Amino acid sequence: MARLPGPRSGAVAEEDTGYARTRTELDREALASAFVDNVFLAAECLEALNADDPRTPADVFEAVRDRVPRWERTKRENWPAFWTDRVERRLDWAVLLGLATETDDGYLRA
Repeated sequence: MARLPGPRSGAVAEEDTGYARTRTELDREALASAFVDNVFLAAECLEALNADDPRTPADVFEAVRDRVPRWERTKRENWPAFWTDRVERRLDWAVLLGLATETDDGYLRA
């Protein structure tokens, strides 16, 4: 199982009984790094972006479509719509973490 780097880099810490919320200052760069390293398709979604040509979630989904596992494709009738939404969520997180920007036309790599 992947773990977030260090006890002060996130909003939760692993303890003997599970996870607990921390009251430490969040490190945006560490969170961004953990997001890219640990969230499925996050890195691939960012790689599908560039700094000059905005991409829609549908554009990014088409770029990462082949990486969606077969079992994910078979468990939903309309898996492309489901995963386009998942891609958009990853892009929104990327914006919050300073890895991308959102424009009226789509998303750009920061």
